[in-house]
Amino acid sequence: MVAAETGEPPGTAGAGPEPLRARVRPVLFVYALRGLIVWPLPIGVAVWADSLTGYHLDTPLPLERGSWPYVLVSASPAVALGVAVLLRLALALAPAAAADGLGPWAAVRRSWSLTWTRTGVPRVLVLALPLAAVAAGVLRLAVQAALPLRPLVRELLEPATGNFFAAYYAGILAPVVVGVLVTAALVLPVACTAFAVLHDRLRPPVRRG
Repeated sequence: MVAAETGEPPGTAGAGPEPLRARVRPVLFVYALRGLIVWPLPIGVAVWADSLTGYHLDTPLPLERGSWPYVLVSASPAVALGVAVLLRLALALAPAAAADGLGPWAAVRRSWSLTWTRTGVPRVLVLALPLAAVAAGVLRLAVQAALPLRPLVRELLEPATGNFFAAYYAGILAPVVVGVLVTAALVLPVACTAFAVLHDRLRPPVRRG
């Protein structure tokens, strides 16, 4: 698509390490900026709610269990997570906008403006929901397939570290880590390509001449 728009022969657009590095750098900045926008809210609310409603040894709860303030505060992390998911969907097109040549903030603003439209919201949802279902299914299958790693990791780490608990929990986490890596390797290329195509469909046409 880049070669077609610039008039260069196929295979020559972005040739060489420096142009590729220049195009990847703003995309990485957008990923970092998007994380700073989306995830501090649910993490902060979860920590705040846990300080008021969580079980702490030898520490009385600030809010009475079963009271309306307790119920509202205990439900606040779920609400904050829902808001974070909406923000994440609204900024789903930001990496594609950055790859299109925009700076990080401009890419975030473009994603927001393209998503919150009559055509943008349903298209983003239609694309994101199946991708999320596929990612969840691949993660489940990959974790199940990697379950034999649990005893192997425990048997390798326990003699090496002399710490039974560290080896035990490492064995529990090993299939999860493998599942996350396999899911990322299989789903992320498809998701990034799909959102890049959607960004190209939603952005205003470029006037030439």
